[in-house]
Amino acid sequence: YVGFLLSVKAREYVGCDPSPVAHAGLEKARAALCGFAESDKAAQFIEQPFEEADISGEFDFALTSPPYFDVEVYAGDDTSSMRYPKFDIWVQGFYLPMMRKVAAHLKQGAVFALQVGSQSYPLAQIAIDNAKACGLELIEKRNAGMNNTIQQTPEDKAEAILILRKF
Repeated sequence: YVGFLLSVKAREYVGCDPSPVAHAGLEKARAALCGFAESDKAAQFIEQPFEEADISGEFDFALTSPPYFDVEVYAGDDTSSMRYPKFDIWVQGFYLPMMRKVAAHLKQGAVFALQVGSQSYPLAQIAIDNAKACGLELIEKRNAGMNNTIQQTPEDKAEAILILRKF
């Protein structure tokens, strides 16, 4: 959201999170920062699971770092790992639908930056393997520079940013 506010070209922002805590934080940020933003910028914060959210329009860019199934604990009963308590069910119920929905709302040729960690689950590889079926092509896999040196996370399991493009 802060990146959107600082952008010269961006005019519309849609953020979606089922957590009431995250939603309240975004509303607090809006109240604190909206006076500093250009007046024609519009931001919408949806407090709902992304896979069910009513989103309209086409976008030039999408960015997300979705939950890594049960690796992180988020507040709220509607979080994806609470709704889909087994990893394979989570992939089919949340992760792949999220990718398809993002692609459906991107303009042709628009970019989707997906940041994922694969420390516990092969999230980057699942996204790469399913990108084409979701209407996306992998442009690049970047290391996010967030290797866990305490646990000696190997680079292939470290945080990655997948740069995907809608075809």
